Amino acid sequence: PHVVAMQQWARGESLAEVAAALAEIGTHAFTRAPVRRCRIAGQQAAIPAAQAGLAAWLPTLGAAAGPGGEATLGDRLAPGEPGVAKTFVGIPAQTNFCAAALDTVPYTHEDSAKILLLSNIISSNYLHKELREKGGAYGGGCSAGVQSGVLTCYSFRDPQVLRTLERFEEAGRWAATVGNVEERDVEEAHLRAFKNLDAPTSPASRGLAWFSQRLDDASRQAFRERLLAVTAEDIVGAAERYLIGREWSVGVFGNGAAAPVQ
Repeated sequence: PHVVAMQQWARGESLAEVAAALAEIGTHAFTRAPVRRCRIAGQQAAIPAAQAGLAAWLPTLGAAAGPGGEATLGDRLAPGEPGVAKTFVGIPAQTNFCAAALDTVPYTHEDSAKILLLSNIISSNYLHKELREKGGAYGGGCSAGVQSGVLTCYSFRDPQVLRTLERFEEAGRWAATVGNVEERDVEEAHLRAFKNLDAPTSPASRGLAWFSQRLDDASRQAFRERLLAVTAEDIVGAAERYLIGREWSVGVFGNGAAAPVQ
């Protein structure tokens, strides 16, 4: 039904209905109160005109709350108190999409580079075999958001649920076991990590990193140096500190009729 609806919109049908819905969403999503800072990306010569346009547009935004003091969409999407969540969402599918996450450390922390390589090694050396080759999932892995400070394990088109979540937790114990991670594994993880770090970055993306997280060239270079210094022993230590004995936040999108109850 969603594809049919989009096809109708593309043909110009029901435009009035779509326009009315977007206008209603706009009254909740675009309000003055949540706007604390603004960022403009563009060529230097175009910045003054963009600043003038932004200054003229901001006052046209609506008030902070809807009728009767109703919370705005921004209020509803604001981060809540940190904690562990367990969520299952039933969808019309025969397979599942599983994810589990842990908070770790910020980008500037001395262990952030170790956690990035730890996630890379877990993904390539443990979860690929356990989830895809043994579990039958179409794919899965582990990813460390070094800027967000969150480590995530995931699988997609996965016939398993409980087994997969158990393997997510087991991944930490596997990495913390001396002998499972060798220097060769760290070298390969270095190559994969630097391939991503050295990928071309647009000026707009670099500006966004500075605007949102104050990441400049000096902090990036410090991270690279920490990355180069990581050893197999560091990986084991990071797994012990950040993965062992932790409770994961878990989310699963999958077949509600076949959902395990535990």
